[in-house]
Amino acid sequence: HNPGEMLKKCVTDINYPCLFIESKISYSKDIIQGRDLNGISIERVTNGSFENILLSLYPDEKPDVLIITYGSMAEISSECAYELFIDEEILVTVLVLGSVKPIDSKLVVNQSKKIGRVLVVEEGCVTGGWGSEVSSIIHESAFSSLMKPVERVGAKDLPIPASAIMEREVLPNLNSIKKKILELME
Repeated sequence: HNPGEMLKKCVTDINYPCLFIESKISYSKDIIQGRDLNGISIERVTNGSFENILLSLYPDEKPDVLIITYGSMAEISSECAYELFIDEEILVTVLVLGSVKPIDSKLVVNQSKKIGRVLVVEEGCVTGGWGSEVSSIIHESAFSSLMKPVERVGAKDLPIPASAIMEREVLPNLNSIKKKILELME
């Protein structure tokens, strides 16, 4: 995603109020560009104002699990997808949504129906978070297509600490995402 373009859309689109939120973790990261990221295929999908990105190791193969995420969790989720394929032969597609709201419901539902197992990963708290809304959209519109109920991974229900060491204990990490995906595959 390109934060500059997203901010420009927020500022220039006078029809909607906009709150632009950036993750401090993302400041030192590169912007996803091109059609390939370390062997992971990038498909850009624009349905509305913001660009969504599908990341997949083998885009022509049917994935076992879909991860839906946004922001800084995209990097951890794609790393997890790569490791799960190498270690467990589980093929994971990562859908990185370009905005927290509005949620691209059509894309979320279509991908969920196509794949059947869904994990929603967010940096915010699980209780009452963005992932709850995404999960609700999927259950309302794609329940009969799911092999298992949607699972969620997010921060523990605590204030996010300023200390980097403590922050790592509260926020989702590679192991917590892997664990949920392995549970989905049981």
